[in-house]
Amino acid sequence: MGLFSPRKKEALITRIPADDIGTKPAPVRTEVPDAVIDTELSRQAEEADVVERVERAFVEEPAAVTPAPEPESAPAPAPEPEEPDLYGPIGADGKLRTYRDKLPVTRVVGQTKVVCVLNQKGGVGKSTTAINLSAVLGDMGRQVLLVDLDPQGNSTSGLGIPKRLIQKSTYDVLLNNKDGDPRYLEQVIIPDVVKGVDVVPATLDLASAELELVMEFSRESRLKNALGAYLGKYDYMIIDCPPSLGLLTVNALVAADKILTPIQCEFYALEGLTKLL
Repeated sequence: MGLFSPRKKEALITRIPADDIGTKPAPVRTEVPDAVIDTELSRQAEEADVVERVERAFVEEPAAVTPAPEPESAPAPAPEPEEPDLYGPIGADGKLRTYRDKLPVTRVVGQTKVVCVLNQKGGVGKSTTAINLSAVLGDMGRQVLLVDLDPQGNSTSGLGIPKRLIQKSTYDVLLNNKDGDPRYLEQVIIPDVVKGVDVVPATLDLASAELELVMEFSRESRLKNALGAYLGKYDYMIIDCPPSLGLLTVNALVAADKILTPIQCEFYALEGLTKLL
């Protein structure tokens, strides 16, 4: 037996609308006032601001790094005074150095060796050998006198001596020492052209010396006599000879103790050597 009698069921059904049977009630929308919305938004903003301030308080900020002070730059050193050029053919006055300008020698000079660089063949490196040999010996602390006896004057120009400034040369040593002054060579020597090397320069005037010496007395010993007073003042005297067997070469051979003959590996250079021997 059911809870309701058929009569009561029918009466109950008739009270419920047919459209509402088996359906859910529609949601009811309520309108929220604007004041309530503004209040809620303000509250949320305040909460976010509080959270941000709390987080900021607990986050450690990196310590500020103080840059190290830059070291004070040392003052620029004062420029050192320029040392006078001790070597070279030209003096401070723009003229060729004289023997009085020669630097003092601080060592004992031994026995002087006189060497002539000789070969009848030209172009075999006589002047080059004389220049480089003199420079090397001077750099080793020796005192060297380089005598340019070649009218071409290659040893003179090769050491940077301007020929236009030369007033006296080997020509004067051989022909113009009329009084036989043993110190005449001092008027011709250019000192300290390079370290330890003095030079007796040559000019084109020497080309006429061959003819002028023919009539002179003891013409073959002129150079030896001029160098004699300076033996013991130089470790080496090196004579650059011309490529011939004239009186200039004869003067070099008479003055020399030793002969140095540059030679190339060719027939003509060997032929010049055989004529010397």
